[in-house]
Amino acid sequence: LASAACGAGPGAGGDETTATSSDAEVLFPQQRPGGESMMAETSGELVLDDEGCLRVKATPKDPGRTPVWPAGYGLDTSGGEVRVLDEEGRIAAKVGERVYMGGGEIPKGQIKLADERMAKELFERCPGGYWVVGSEVKILHQHG
Repeated sequence: LASAACGAGPGAGGDETTATSSDAEVLFPQQRPGGESMMAETSGELVLDDEGCLRVKATPKDPGRTPVWPAGYGLDTSGGEVRVLDEEGRIAAKVGERVYMGGGEIPKGQIKLADERMAKELFERCPGGYWVVGSEVKILHQHG
């Protein structure tokens, strides 16, 4: 299932392309059910780029890696925000927040996506590194 969202909301990029970014749908690639289980971990800010790609960026200069979400996860774009929901419908990650996720980096040729058309779109729209998301995703609450 492809989830479509119009508009990234205020503060999504802060550059000159705000007028056109509303035309891009948020791409939400998902793994096949029973996908691989990798034990690495990463954390960084979840951002939405001008192509509609969610990326996890460890630092502001980091190009980021595109998460490939578990099969039961979903996307919620209501209220001008972009949130990732876990299998229970709870917010697991939110654009603009620092997130932690288990899983592992994987070459694009080894990614097993739920939808083959999604694979083509993912690799064309969201070039770079890919992170196959494991079982744990959470927002890191910042103190101070």
